[in-house]
Amino acid sequence: MIGINTSAICRIENGSQKFSTSKLQKLAELFNIDLQVVTDLFFADKFVRESLKYKCSDNVFKVAEETANYLKTENSIQGKLEL
Repeated sequence: MIGINTSAICRIENGSQKFSTSKLQKLAELFNIDLQVVTDLFFADKFVRESLKYKCSDNVFKVAEETANYLKTENSIQGKLEL
């Protein structure tokens, strides 16, 4: 229904093939879920698997959250002050 055959699904499940982010929209539509929820789940899973692969401590999640908050603040557009 989203353009992935059963053999590709098996390869995705066992980690020998990556799931294409271009399929997230179709997946969200199929399950009638907001695209942002599906995207968040996809990248959270990816992040957790990478952290486990490199045997990171649980502290990595706190550091990632702090880094994300910093980057959001750094990238926000600040208005000009005219005096």
